[in-house]
Amino acid sequence: MAQTITLLIGTENYYEFFIGLFFLIVGILLSLQLHANTRDIHSTRTAMHFSYRFLFNDNVKRLLLSIVLSIIVYRFSNHFFSINDRMFVAFIIGFSFDKLAQKAKELFTIFK
Repeated sequence: MAQTITLLIGTENYYEFFIGLFFLIVGILLSLQLHANTRDIHSTRTAMHFSYRFLFNDNVKRLLLSIVLSIIVYRFSNHFFSINDRMFVAFIIGFSFDKLAQKAKELFTIFK
């Protein structure tokens, strides 16, 4: 069982993986917050006053897609990047994959 978990997460250090997931999610949420700051408050599809509930409900598919894509890339990141600081790599992956998930949601009808 331990070998299966190690193969799934890519390391024997479970703490490192879960701390990396934390920084991944921080990167995704920061990117989402920056996107929310550019909202058009006069649009009929946007709440007049800022609401985190509206933000998460409006972007739930984008968030889930970002998390799944980011976890997959984070799992294989030690093969792609020669950077030893995996927490920094996790943050950068989370921050950038939110944008990629947003584009995927716009391009593919399965995510709409």
